[in-house]
Amino acid sequence: GQGSSAKDCTEVSYDLPPLFDGPPMRTLVDAVANLPEDQRSDALLTLTKLVDGVLKNPGEASRRRIRKDNAAVHQKVGRHESCVVVLKALGFEDDGETWSMPKAWMRLLADARSVLASVGVRVGVQVPPLPQGCFNPYASGVIRTTQAPAIPNSRFEQQQAVRDELSQLKRKRDQAVRNAPPVDLNSKVYWLAHLGKLEDALKEATAKTSAAEEDDAAVALATYGPQIAAMMAPKNQSFASREEKELAELRKAKVYTKTLIRVEFPNKIVVQMEFRPMDTIGYVREQLSLSLSPSTLEASSSWYLYDTPPRRVLDLKQTLQQSGLCPAAVIKFGFDREAAVVPLEPYVSEEVFAKLPPKPVEAPVRSQPVVPTEEQRQKAAEAAAARAQSDAGPSAKPMPKPDSWKPSRPN
Repeated sequence: GQGSSAKDCTEVSYDLPPLFDGPPMRTLVDAVANLPEDQRSDALLTLTKLVDGVLKNPGEASRRRIRKDNAAVHQKVGRHESCVVVLKALGFEDDGETWSMPKAWMRLLADARSVLASVGVRVGVQVPPLPQGCFNPYASGVIRTTQAPAIPNSRFEQQQAVRDELSQLKRKRDQAVRNAPPVDLNSKVYWLAHLGKLEDALKEATAKTSAAEEDDAAVALATYGPQIAAMMAPKNQSFASREEKELAELRKAKVYTKTLIRVEFPNKIVVQMEFRPMDTIGYVREQLSLSLSPSTLEASSSWYLYDTPPRRVLDLKQTLQQSGLCPAAVIKFGFDREAAVVPLEPYVSEEVFAKLPPKPVEAPVRSQPVVPTEEQRQKAAEAAAARAQSDAGPSAKPMPKPDSWKPSRPN
């Protein structure tokens, strides 16, 4: 018994959960995976079991209460601070003698279950598959028997199914971006003339996919593959709806959890850095400041970041995604030239400037020789002949044409 003060743990919601005021779920579960090897397996499996219990029977209050004096639970989970933080992120609240979940956010729990499974794969802990009957917002089309998945009979049912899948896939992609793990700034500096293509730099940055991201990709493929294939197999593809086409394109589109930003200075120095899509322009400015010279930092109130065309000063409160700068963009360093204190060249610190190769020498522009056309040659020859005749005077005999000239015979 929990006493009269026990909370009513029966409320269930299938809506989008509120944003958790803390690190993303993957970061929290990674902390559990970093427990000593003889403890991490019990911790991950126990957390998974607690989540599965709520997903299968969300209305049962007993599934949403954990007694702190339960020796087994305390040994495997309760004594680890990293596990307690995960419980809080799942919606459990500390009631003194128990951990209780007043409201079960089903989508949050389903997503956490996916993270626990992928982290388990990475650290060698075999997390069991989701039990039969558990809530899974992404499993409506998953093959559960040896038979092919049923395709909706009517066009209306098919469109509704595709619409549902599209909504779920968008949410999954958005969550992948929102919960992207921290990335290394990987700051580099170049002369503009030495820069390669932005597309090539983006490929290089995103090719360094972590093992965790690869696990997530495998889980997403196993989750979405069968159901999307079923939904995207109408008898007549020429009549595919807008949602069906969008779903097909979204399935092929890459989810970028990194954003490559190049900041170009007026003196043609470029600083390149990597961020998460949800990082703000203000955060980009803070990280860029680490590469700036003291004189530029003193003029911090006069400089700003902008992009073109058209010229748009970037809002420090907006994220890179909101600013339309994902997955890669070139922005520029500008400043108010009328300000009392303005940044001075080279704008970047001595340490950063020292990493630059020698400044490229701009080759002088050479005039190319003009090759006359055949018509121009003919006109030039005629003009030269006319000038020669004029210089000889009126009594002079006309010069013979080249093709009629013959050598004179000797007497």
